[in-house]
Amino acid sequence: MESFEKFCQKQLLGKNGERTIMAFFDYKRDDVQAEEITIQWIARFSDYIRDRASSPNLQKTYFSIFKGIMNTAIRRGYNFPVSMMDVVAEMKTQKQASENIYTTKNELRMLEEYVPASKYETFARAVYLMCSYTGCRLLDHKYITENCIMDNTIVYTSDKTKVTARIPMHPIIPTLINELKQFNYTSQYQKDVVDTYIKIIFRNLGVTENVSFFKYGRRLIGEKCKYISAHVARISFATNLYIDGYSIEQIKRMMGHTNPEMTSNYIKVTINDFITGDRNYLNPYKADEIVLKIQAIVD
Repeated sequence: MESFEKFCQKQLLGKNGERTIMAFFDYKRDDVQAEEITIQWIARFSDYIRDRASSPNLQKTYFSIFKGIMNTAIRRGYNFPVSMMDVVAEMKTQKQASENIYTTKNELRMLEEYVPASKYETFARAVYLMCSYTGCRLLDHKYITENCIMDNTIVYTSDKTKVTARIPMHPIIPTLINELKQFNYTSQYQKDVVDTYIKIIFRNLGVTENVSFFKYGRRLIGEKCKYISAHVARISFATNLYIDGYSIEQIKRMMGHTNPEMTSNYIKVTINDFITGDRNYLNPYKADEIVLKIQAIVD
């Protein structure tokens, strides 16, 4: 049976937390074996994650990933000298309230019109729009193809949760699918490219007004473009749909969530946002269609 370190490496490949978690194993030259995972080892690992992760929420994410790997290892026949009950107790965290920003309809329309200056900007723009108009996770965008489109609806299954989502198709989606065919970046590289270049793009678009929000246990203040990342696209999807008049239950189904509380965490409506009920976020030509129907009746 391979070492526990090698097992972790395979389980984490391309996933969130891969570099942070695997960096801990470097304290020892040889591979870490299952019999070395004592309560003392878990305590050192937990302290390491608390030092490295920027917020209790991120710590909780890393701990959940690691506990999942240990549970999988146990099912595969690994024997640890520590019980999962003790592991869970050692890795307890206090969930922390966290705010975030989102990109508005107008900002996304500006992004649609933006002409990329490089292949990296092309990729970042296409992925950000895909996630903003489908609600998919960054690593799920590759699963949205022409085969997922049925009767103007996108149907795909998330690789992470294995839950199927159904979303009314924004008219730009086929174009984005075609643009993304030329790229074959690794999972971590995709995130690095999008997180780096989407900030540059929105700065070029003039999205530079000052924002203030609480995150990572501290107050962040600065130009909005500085805080836009791949994850903000998914937040934008949920928030813009809510402003558009969709219910949390409807948004939950479109995001492939099983819990409405999880969906609520993605909605970042502020006191200045007005719930329009227009329902044109995914159908920007809705008003034009109504006008054409009226004209056809009159004529």
